[in-house]
Amino acid sequence: QRKCFPRKAMAAAIVLVLGHGIYSSLSSFPQNIAYFNELVGGPEKGYLYMDSSNVDWGQDLFRIQQWEQAHQQPLDGIAYMVTICPRSLVGLTNKEPPKMFTGRGIIENPANSGATPGWYAVGVSRLLVPDGGLTYFLKIKPVDHAGYGTHIYHITLDDANLLRLEYGLPPLALDERR
Repeated sequence: QRKCFPRKAMAAAIVLVLGHGIYSSLSSFPQNIAYFNELVGGPEKGYLYMDSSNVDWGQDLFRIQQWEQAHQQPLDGIAYMVTICPRSLVGLTNKEPPKMFTGRGIIENPANSGATPGWYAVGVSRLLVPDGGLTYFLKIKPVDHAGYGTHIYHITLDDANLLRLEYGLPPLALDERR
């Protein structure tokens, strides 16, 4: 005689799985665009598996503005994948973080290129763009987030010089902060 899985146990398993799926999905509200399930690390790590339009629709620009106001810390640069002008939409800076390339192409003025100290908001979709000049941010731990789609970084002079050394750029002196 063949043993079957008990119906009550099967029903309980189905309810448990469905309940977890609903809870997991709703837990990212109101940032549902960036939702990924826990198997890939949730919305915090989902961009590592699928990026661009799956994460970044400009929804975090308002959160970046709120972050600046809450921390009373103006950002030195913002990098975002969408073509929305941050200044016209929410009054944020148009300036992008300095780019640093991995040896493809000639850097015309190394002293004005590469990592510099400051506060930066970088959309996760921009972190992974090959030869986009911002992949060096992946070597730094973000200090905060503005939603699931934007990391906030604080680069100190020491951080900047370590990164510049790694990329073959001259170090910055104390008075060359920006």
